Amino acid sequence: EHTRLTFALKGFNDTETVALVGGGHSFGKTHGACPLGFGSLPNEEPANAYQGECGTGIASDVYQSGFEGPWTTNPIHFDNEYFMNLVNFDWVQETSTGGKTQWGVVGQGGPRAPTPFQDENSTIVSTQQIMMLTTDVAFLADSSFRRIVQKFAFDVESFSTAFENTWYKLTTQ
Repeated sequence: EHTRLTFALKGFNDTETVALVGGGHSFGKTHGACPLGFGSLPNEEPANAYQGECGTGIASDVYQSGFEGPWTTNPIHFDNEYFMNLVNFDWVQETSTGGKTQWGVVGQGGPRAPTPFQDENSTIVSTQQIMMLTTDVAFLADSSFRRIVQKFAFDVESFSTAFENTWYKLTTQ
């Protein structure tokens, strides 16, 4: 209900809400692998703010949200895999390497994505499991949101059209 109310304040209905969140979570990943915290604040060290207290403070040592992982196996490709993952897997609460509660696929065989920071001296591509945030999994607990997630999971054109229209609304209002 919190998600619905938050997006409604900006004039978005349920379909638009799911399209925006899913579209945003189709790309990229969360960043928060550093378990030691976010580091210096901008008013303390403007040039080095939020680099984290681990290693170099950049790349895999960065701390941003504290959540860690991609939503999809190909986080540089816009598609409806985010929705397919939500409906096709069971999700269990886990703690991220950054100390935040997030959700992982039940069992050991969940989908994996290449990690964005590879060891340049290695010939092995490292991977990490996909994840979801509580806001993502909450879509499944609400019957209206769940219907939209299921529709988008099996109808990429419907999702693409909804996202395109909602993105236009978001950026022009």
